[in-house]
Amino acid sequence: MFLLTGYEGFSFKSLVVSLIPVRGIGGNFVGCFLLFYLCIPFLNILIRNMTQRQHLLLVALSLAVYTLFGTVPGFYVKMNYVSWFCVLYFMASYIRNYGLFERVSHACWGWFTLCFLLISMLSVLGLLYLQPYLPWSPYRFVSDSNTLLAVTTAVCSFMWFKGLNMKYHPWINVLGATTFGVLLIHANSDTMRQWLWRDMLDNAGHYVSGHVVMHACLSVLGVFMVCALIDYLRIVFLERNVFKWLDRILPVSTN
Repeated sequence: MFLLTGYEGFSFKSLVVSLIPVRGIGGNFVGCFLLFYLCIPFLNILIRNMTQRQHLLLVALSLAVYTLFGTVPGFYVKMNYVSWFCVLYFMASYIRNYGLFERVSHACWGWFTLCFLLISMLSVLGLLYLQPYLPWSPYRFVSDSNTLLAVTTAVCSFMWFKGLNMKYHPWINVLGATTFGVLLIHANSDTMRQWLWRDMLDNAGHYVSGHVVMHACLSVLGVFMVCALIDYLRIVFLERNVFKWLDRILPVSTN
């Protein structure tokens, strides 16, 4: 669409780059996510053949490497989302198989979530105040998903939502199935980001407009709804038909 409207010029390099699904294993979320998915069958073999104690020790070791080294000043870890996703998979599978602090009530998980959210906010404010005296970024303890406050907040909120007695609604899975597509559509290139956030929505221009909060909320909601609708149409009219065709031509193993 950008090419047809003249917003972006055509180049052979950009065409080749757009056809390569994985071009790096650093901070490229989508590429790392796809590579992590390829690891899942092997991770499952490991998980099924570990005892509970071995599983717990593996989680502790992984968190020590990624969370301790990623949080405590003086330590350092090179963030890699493929291996970090594997750590999260070990954590989630342990919770699924063995639970986590069964004596902690659902209400407590909610209070823990609120407390860690407040502590995370206070850590930013505190480091801003101490910035003249410390060489750290104000976001030192919340800078990435592997930091201590990020992990504890995520685990507590997960346990709280896990314990909610929510009535099942089919639209939850329908909407959830589109979320990866939403990411791919609205953040797939620098050209998309330039057109969407700077030219069309003019985020920087609304920063001093007096209604920046309303603009931010409506912009995010609108982008999500439009992208979710696009991906839902792709699922209905393209994906389902493609998988039906693949089911017909590919042999199915009965083992």
